[in-house]
Amino acid sequence: MQSLAAVMLVVSCTQVPEKCTEIPVPVPAYETMAACMDDLRPMMGQADVRKGQIIGACASFDSALFERDAAIVWDVSAAGRLSVELEADSMAVASAETTVLQR
Repeated sequence: MQSLAAVMLVVSCTQVPEKCTEIPVPVPAYETMAACMDDLRPMMGQADVRKGQIIGACASFDSALFERDAAIVWDVSAAGRLSVELEADSMAVASAETTVLQR
């Protein structure tokens, strides 16, 4: 049985999507998507809006990826939508289901 987990990603964009940078969050990984979503809006509220538009997402994925060497790959579309993927061994293993909030 697969166990799902979630990861939080928050970015600031001065010019969507050309100049976006990841904002470090104190708790990037969660056991459930619901727990991640509960923390996402407050985390975005703490971000420095002087750095630009704040965009955040929680992405669910198979928790087995935590046991592998995986990377979080993200992109912001011209419309300001944040997409998140988890990649392991140079191959996409999960195209995460994301819930996105913008501030």
